[in-house]
Amino acid sequence: MAGFEHLDPLLRHLVRRGTPGNVCMVSVDGKLRYKGCSGLADIENGLPVAPDTIFTLHSMTKPILCAAALRLFERGRFSLDDPLYEYLPEFRDAQVQRGPGAGDLSPAKSPILIRHLFTMTSGYTYGEADQGGAAEATYKNLGGDFWNIQHTLREFCRRMAASPLAFDPGDGWRYGYSHDILGGLVETLAAKPLSQFMQEEIFGPLGMTDTSFKRDGAKADRTAPHYLDVEECIARCVIGVHTNADNPFESGGAGLLSTAADGIRFASALASGNALLGRKTIDLMRTNHLTARQKRDFDWPHYAGYGYGLGVRTMVDLAAGGSNGSVGEFGWCGAAGCWLLADPGEGLAAVYMQQLLPSGEPYFAPRLRAAIYGGLR
Repeated sequence: MAGFEHLDPLLRHLVRRGTPGNVCMVSVDGKLRYKGCSGLADIENGLPVAPDTIFTLHSMTKPILCAAALRLFERGRFSLDDPLYEYLPEFRDAQVQRGPGAGDLSPAKSPILIRHLFTMTSGYTYGEADQGGAAEATYKNLGGDFWNIQHTLREFCRRMAASPLAFDPGDGWRYGYSHDILGGLVETLAAKPLSQFMQEEIFGPLGMTDTSFKRDGAKADRTAPHYLDVEECIARCVIGVHTNADNPFESGGAGLLSTAADGIRFASALASGNALLGRKTIDLMRTNHLTARQKRDFDWPHYAGYGYGLGVRTMVDLAAGGSNGSVGEFGWCGAAGCWLLADPGEGLAAVYMQQLLPSGEPYFAPRLRAAIYGGLR
């Protein structure tokens, strides 16, 4: 039995604490057990959050993209230890930034492998932690910041290949563009646009009718705007140029829009297997793939107890994580607070969605996790 009504006051508490509005859904063994909403999707127009409110997922796109790539893995289209350049030749001669200057480059000691893209160990970063060097070169090559990429996915990959790595492939862990490059690999192997492949392989089969890479004008009244939390003042803001209909970039790392109703379908498929990926593939996805050296870089305090699998956090130590959940629970979160949890051992899936920057994940995620697992009886 499962009773999750105690999530209602938690959602209200998070709204009182600052998020404009939120929605949470929980399923067990593929059956929806909880659906709750609190607050507003659009403050200015007084529109409440609903299960069909459309949110920008940001990095919650990542596990969906990785699941799509694993569909190809299950068909033998690639091995995790294949060099990336076998499929995208421009990555053959990767250079590593060895110092702060533009000329402090030398060839990578080993090729980028496909597993490095899944596990964020490729050496490509978003640039926040780099002082000059790799970050400056990457932004120059892309022609703008992360929110303003306006290239086709194929052109994006060519520009990334011309950018230096922050470290030799496999020598560290750093959050970055790895999954966007993985999206380029999927597009190449599938010989069709990434959006088409994901529609055919993920969205269509799972009935995710409101999930896409581009904003739909016909659904504008259901699409939540972004809000920025600045010194306890919540202000509406515009972000996510790559989701504009006229932008050709399809970001496998941060580009999807979706609803909680669609998100729980995806999360449930991860928790139950069969409908999306084989259960052994899901086990591989939620296995920690980081070495002890790489794990030292995966040091975000709110991910204590977690390792990192194929595009997902994965629980490895319940005591370290202060978790009442399960070893092997996995998922990910986006910049504005769209969050996913899947636990095949319990048949448990959950999604939480809001649209606030910064997301406040270190506060809401452990509380949601504790409340969700507390509903299992």
